Amino acid sequence: MEINRRQLKSEAKTLLKGKWKISILVVIIFTLISLGISSLHTIGSILGLLFYPFLSLGLITFFLKISRNEDVEINTLFSKFSLFWKAAGLSFLVGLFSTLWSLLLIIPGIIASLSYSMVFYILIDNPDIKILDAIKESKRITNGYKMDILILNLSFIGWILLSCLTFGIGSLFLTPYMGTTNAILYTKLKNNSSAIKTEN
Repeated sequence: MEINRRQLKSEAKTLLKGKWKISILVVIIFTLISLGISSLHTIGSILGLLFYPFLSLGLITFFLKISRNEDVEINTLFSKFSLFWKAAGLSFLVGLFSTLWSLLLIIPGIIASLSYSMVFYILIDNPDIKILDAIKESKRITNGYKMDILILNLSFIGWILLSCLTFGIGSLFLTPYMGTTNAILYTKLKNNSSAIKTEN
């Protein structure tokens, strides 16, 4: 399967039409809660380890719904409370494994991070999946596409620089754009993987 970056990004912009306002509002709420937790210093660090994965899972759910042209609401950000502990555990293990690989060299660490990049999407689609199985599945569907994933995310570098120059204001547009694009990519990788399984 060929990964067409322009097509993915164009599709994301099309799907975001009429949903930019609610997307930006959700990003603002996500950011304010994250900043509020981090401002609590030591307690905030502990709370962040627990709540940030949960909020991230909600944010990814929001953009995954947009990528599938489904209706979204603000409370979508908080819709995965049943997966609170599983999200925290998954985030911890991914962080641990990525760190261990990074201890070897930077490149293995980057490759590992790309291999684990689809774990939350997989958890959303398969809420009963075991944590280690979600990690294995992410490694499986990203096999052969890690460079494509890296280049796709690097293609947003202009937006990232704009966000820095505008003191983060640009990220209100970048996050929905990038989030929806990556959600579309996940679905394509998932479908491609299913097709390969069927053929075999």
